[in-house]
Amino acid sequence: MKKPAPHHRSSTPDNLAFGNRIREARERLNMSQYDLAKELDLTPGAIGQWELGLAGPSRSVLAQLPGVLGVSFEWLIWGKVAKGEDLKAHTKPEVEVLQTMKNLSTDEQNMLASMVNGMASSLGKSKRH
Repeated sequence: MKKPAPHHRSSTPDNLAFGNRIREARERLNMSQYDLAKELDLTPGAIGQWELGLAGPSRSVLAQLPGVLGVSFEWLIWGKVAKGEDLKAHTKPEVEVLQTMKNLSTDEQNMLASMVNGMASSLGKSKRH
């Protein structure tokens, strides 16, 4: 069963800014409100309420959002870009690769990174530093 949108409140500039960051991150991943809601086991209406600044996620859902949206907690909450933020995933495929990598051992991660770098070089897309 889908959970309703918790924590209803009046829209304020801070709530709107938070909602705009959710929308921005979601759209960057080409996710619809429905896609994000499905990922979080919520209704699309809950996501819409957040984006309008009329409601906010529960603490447990808030803890999931950075990983699902591929952003830092600091950026999501305060709009601040933490050091190394440019190294975060910004597209759905990047997020999927990072989530897969988290389930691998360090040796497996190194092997996969080496393979990806080799493939990228052969495509003329050598890794950036």
